[in-house]
Amino acid sequence: MEQDSASHGRPRQETGDFDVIRYTLSSLQLDDYSTTWTPPNLGGLTGSAHASNGSLAARGASEGAINGNGTAQRKDASNAGQPEMSECPFPINDPRMMRAVLTIQRAFRNSKRRRNALPAGTVTAATKIQAAFRGFKSRKETLLRLQTHNTFLQNELCNRDACLARSTAELQLRAGMIDQFGKSITSLRRQVADSTASYEMKLEVKDKQIEQLDSELRAALRTTSDLKYRLESNAVEYAKMAWDLKEKDSDSGHQYILSLQRELENCRSQLSEMRSTKEADSIRLSLKDKEIQELRLQMQEARRSLESELATRNAEIDELRGLVARFPPDAFAKADANSN
Repeated sequence: MEQDSASHGRPRQETGDFDVIRYTLSSLQLDDYSTTWTPPNLGGLTGSAHASNGSLAARGASEGAINGNGTAQRKDASNAGQPEMSECPFPINDPRMMRAVLTIQRAFRNSKRRRNALPAGTVTAATKIQAAFRGFKSRKETLLRLQTHNTFLQNELCNRDACLARSTAELQLRAGMIDQFGKSITSLRRQVADSTASYEMKLEVKDKQIEQLDSELRAALRTTSDLKYRLESNAVEYAKMAWDLKEKDSDSGHQYILSLQRELENCRSQLSEMRSTKEADSIRLSLKDKEIQELRLQMQEARRSLESELATRNAEIDELRGLVARFPPDAFAKADANSN
């Protein structure tokens, strides 16, 4: 009894105990006995196993004292067809456990012939061992199911990590696309500014040319009006002088009139040349106006195209920013941690 209480106080190797029980139950038909006893929880199971082993050890010791010693018991078990200690597939260092095993085997072997003579304590202990072993098997199956579920969860975690890695790569790709779009938008803005500056310079040059042509045209108009006024005044003077000379001398007056007519023709030719020059200047001015209008239209079209392209790029950037905003804020930190 002191050894049993000492064995209850010190820790035992539960794996070895259950191997002993499994080896014992492998050669028995425990289903012949029914019991309403159910195995307790894991802590109670260990205690019950200790108690059963202690009672069986005590009974084995008493029966060993009656029949002789442990050697005679093993010889009796081997003669009955039961496995000896040398045939046990696991080492048994405690002789009390072996005596308990042999006691249970002998009790169930003899119970087929004389079931009524079997002690009730032995049957109860055996059925408790059977129920404890079944409880152990059920717990082992539960543990296997938990291990299977844990494996499934680990696979799911690996899949989640792979999905997170793919999302991180996609985020990095989209960030690179955003940077590229930003660079292209900057270059487009620079091109718009350069083209606008060049068009403005061309417009300034054309405006200066138009102002110069306007000044030349105004000068030509003033010169034409002066010549016209001079011709009219000269015609009046010529007519007056011709009238005076006609009265004085017809021949000399006729020659003087001819000279005046030639001078008048020269003035008229100069006036026609001035008119043709004025028409040419007006034509040139209209052509310059057309060129300026065409340049303005080209500049407006270029500005509209650049503005539309800039709006498209801005819309793409806004869309990419919206996609990036959908990801959690710590996605980049997790991606950096995974990459590291």
